[in-house]
Amino acid sequence: MARRVATLVPARRGEETQGGLDVKTLNFGPVTVRWAGFDGRVSLTTAPTGIADYRASGDKLGDNSAFKDALDAAGAPDKTNGLFFVNVADAMELAKSYAGLGGANLPPEVRENLKPLQSFVAFATSDGDLTKTTAFLEIK
Repeated sequence: MARRVATLVPARRGEETQGGLDVKTLNFGPVTVRWAGFDGRVSLTTAPTGIADYRASGDKLGDNSAFKDALDAAGAPDKTNGLFFVNVADAMELAKSYAGLGGANLPPEVRENLKPLQSFVAFATSDGDLTKTTAFLEIK
């Protein structure tokens, strides 16, 4: 899939090592996506040390109260086929700070519209031959 993406958009494929694990990369210039399979899982991240951090001891995303609250609000079960989470409130603050670095400011009406967005959770579950996908945007 990465090979195909790299032919459709300007991106460069590569490899690196994190904590002794081979990690594949797809560089889009300012953002690099990294992924690796281990322990029967696949981890995909844009964090430079995200895979090594996940595999290391210490606090994990599952320990984060914003993550737990988002899963509860979305009604996500303990076991899923796959899970996607974005802390939208924090992501919006990061986007605003990047815009500010570039000399741009979000219009006041856009800021007000973004303010209530809290989190986004998507997950898939299966029951026999039936697979169900759920997406939930938390607004407060």
